[in-house]
Amino acid sequence: MPDRRGRFLFLLFLLTLSLCVIGLGRRAWAETGTVYDLDALIKLAEANNPLLSAVQEQVNQAKAAELQSASKLAPRIGSDLTYNHYSANNPMIPTPYRDTYKAAISLSQVLHSGGSLESSLRASTLQRQAAEADALRTRQTVRNNVRKAYY
Repeated sequence: MPDRRGRFLFLLFLLTLSLCVIGLGRRAWAETGTVYDLDALIKLAEANNPLLSAVQEQVNQAKAAELQSASKLAPRIGSDLTYNHYSANNPMIPTPYRDTYKAAISLSQVLHSGGSLESSLRASTLQRQAAEADALRTRQTVRNNVRKAYY
């Protein structure tokens, strides 16, 4: 008889313990972490997504290519400074002046390129716009994926 009573009390204890665990549910086992809302998750995804970083670098490259194409239309300034020293010991070279200096500044501007520079600038501008549109589309895809995962 005492053996049956001990088993009954043990089973009753296990039943009570399991009901307590089920009753407490998530609150007993949940981690105490930060609760994120949708806007915070979107900002987090935009800050840490490698696709967005790669696309932004493509936009930066396209902007640099556009600036490089535009710089070909601008005037160029160049300078040159030369110094020559002739030894007086060489009888083969007459040197009225032992040291000679030459300084020059040049300015050049393309007057007519047959439209190639302007076309190159237009093409690089369109390429930059395409890269920006691709970046926008990638950003929209990331946001959409976060919204799908959230709901």
